[in-house]
Amino acid sequence: MFNDLYLSEREESECKNILDLLQNHSRNNDIDYLLWRLKYEIFADGMKKSWRFGSFEKICAFLHESKVLPAPSTCSERAWAYEEKRIITEEMQIDISQVNNLSVNTLLELRRTKDLERKRQILLMALDNRRNNHLTAEDIQNAEKLVAQKLGEIENFQPQSVNPTTPTEGRQTLYLHIDNMAVNDESGIDPDLLQTPSGTEVLEFTVFNGTTIPDGIAAPQEIHNQGIPFNLNSQIYVWQGLRFRSKAEIVIAYALDRFSVFYMPNCLARLNDPQKPKGRGNKEADFLVCYQGKWGILEVDGPHHTPERRVEEQERERLFRLHGIGVVERYDSEKCKAEPFKVVKQFLQLLRL
Repeated sequence: MFNDLYLSEREESECKNILDLLQNHSRNNDIDYLLWRLKYEIFADGMKKSWRFGSFEKICAFLHESKVLPAPSTCSERAWAYEEKRIITEEMQIDISQVNNLSVNTLLELRRTKDLERKRQILLMALDNRRNNHLTAEDIQNAEKLVAQKLGEIENFQPQSVNPTTPTEGRQTLYLHIDNMAVNDESGIDPDLLQTPSGTEVLEFTVFNGTTIPDGIAAPQEIHNQGIPFNLNSQIYVWQGLRFRSKAEIVIAYALDRFSVFYMPNCLARLNDPQKPKGRGNKEADFLVCYQGKWGILEVDGPHHTPERRVEEQERERLFRLHGIGVVERYDSEKCKAEPFKVVKQFLQLLRL
C-alpha cells in the first residue's frame, strides 16, 4: 500500500526520460505536453512521488533552477493549461483549431469552471462573441457573466469582492465571492474530505452594528457564548447563523466547511485561569477545530493584533496548551482572505502530526 504512493520502476524511468527531454527541448508545445505527462500521467496529479526526484513541485523547482522555466509556478500552470485543452478537444469535442495563440491565462480562466456542461456553454459563448481569431481571459470572463445571466444567477464578480446593499436598521447584506480554483494537495489529507464546488461561489452574510438585535440571534448586550461584540461599536458578521468579526474569518469558516471538519468559531470556553477569581475564567478562540481526533486552535490576526499585545496573546495560548490543545497557530488576516484553502490545509497538516 505504501509503495502505491511512489512511482514504479517503469514510471521512474519515464520520469527521467521526460526530464532529459525538458532540458534539451525549448519548443513551447513540447514543454507543455511533457509537463502535462509528468503531472497527470506519471505523478497522478500529485497522488504519487518519485523516490529519486521527489514531488512534482520539486521537479518544477529544479526546472526553474535549470533555466528551463521562468518560475516554479509556471510548471503547474502550463500542465493545467494543457489538461484544459485536452478536456476541450477530447471530452467536450469542441474544435478550437481556428483560435490563434490560446494563452495559458485564457485556459486557466476557463479552468475555474469545473462542471463540463457549464464550461461548454461558457466556451461556446466566448467563441461566438470573440472579435477575431484570438480568445482572451477577458472573453471567458464576459462569457461567464452572460451564461450566469442566461441562467438567472447572480453575476460573478471578481473573487473576494464585496457588493453591499443599502444599510437598513443597523444591518447590511454583503456578498463575498470565493474563487474555488483547485489546489494541488500534497498535505496527506484525505482528498475525499475536500469538497470544492465549481467556479466562483457567492457567500451571503449580514453585518450588524453592536446595538442591533439580529433576528433569531441573541442581542449583543444579552448573555450568550458565541461571537460576543467587544463593544457597542463592534461590527458582527453573520454567516450560516454564526457570528464572525471579519470577512477573513468567514472565508476561513468557508474553507473549513469544504474540508468537512468539525469546528467551533468564536465560542467562549471555561477553563483554569490563575489570573481570574477562584482560578477559573472564560477564553475565546477564533476557531476551535477537531480533526482526526486531535484538537487545535486557528487564530486569524487582524490589525488589532499588535506587537504590544503579543505577551497577552502568548499567555492565552499557554492556557489552551495546558488544557491539552497541542496546536495553536496564528495566520495574518490578509493571507486568510487571499489563500484560505492553503491556510486551512497547512493548519490541518500541523494538527495531524
